[in-house]
Amino acid sequence: MTQDEDGVTATFATWDAVRCRYLLAADGARSMVRSLLGAEFPGRPATSTTIAADVRLGGEDLSMTHARSEDGHQVAVFPLGTDGRGRPLRRLPLAGPGRSLPRDAPVMEDEIREGLSAVFGSRVTLLEVRYARRITNAARQAVRYRHGRVFLAGDAAHVHLPIGAQGMNTGIQDALNLGWKVVAAVHGWAPEHLLDSYHTERHPVAAAVLRNVQAQSLLMGHEGVGHPDLAAAKELFAVLSQLREVQHHLDDKLIRSDGYVCWAGNPDSVEAALNHWFGRPDRPLRTSPTQPVTAEVV
Repeated sequence: MTQDEDGVTATFATWDAVRCRYLLAADGARSMVRSLLGAEFPGRPATSTTIAADVRLGGEDLSMTHARSEDGHQVAVFPLGTDGRGRPLRRLPLAGPGRSLPRDAPVMEDEIREGLSAVFGSRVTLLEVRYARRITNAARQAVRYRHGRVFLAGDAAHVHLPIGAQGMNTGIQDALNLGWKVVAAVHGWAPEHLLDSYHTERHPVAAAVLRNVQAQSLLMGHEGVGHPDLAAAKELFAVLSQLREVQHHLDDKLIRSDGYVCWAGNPDSVEAALNHWFGRPDRPLRTSPTQPVTAEVV
């Protein structure tokens, strides 16, 4: 990959070359583009690995749950649709005490059975493993998202333990922020320096997500059941999490990285959100000449 003042030339493993005005690198946590740039990617290395598996289960129907055993095993169960024969599939994140196998180590079915047995006993059986891999709690972020005509986005720009789809949402928002700006610069209806705002706007958001995920990782025990700060952190959080404002604040961060979420029952939330985006009070919307639709209904 080379770049000059007019554009970027990318040569693929097949030796095919592409010339473009800008290159947007959304090539994942092990980004080759980031490596070729020599981009700084500081942060915390992985201290534990977790298993993510798509499976079929037998026994008790567990469609949505999160449980842990006294010895530190924990399993979450999420619905994942059905297979080709209409049988329900489940996504399982599993973590266990002292799990420190390398990320590339193959996942054995016995590991999944061990975690299920430790948490659910004989209530649940493993029928089939469709897919399994290891994920880590490494937390890193690129120092700069823009390198001349090359931009980093998504996991190429920031990585962390996958919790609550925060990484996916942040990556999608990266693309939304950057995409229209590149189009504007290419078509000439916005100045080229508008692209600098991508880093300015998105870097702080991902930094906040990383801090949030690292705190969640500690509370969930991914740093180790015997971590000296775990008991104190859980005790404090148990008190704070009873406050409605705290619940909304934490949920806001999962739903929207900028924190603007309208909660039912809060008379100021809709107006506050509209005023933030449009700088003016809400306006009546109508589906017919006589039937108004207010912002609350929307």
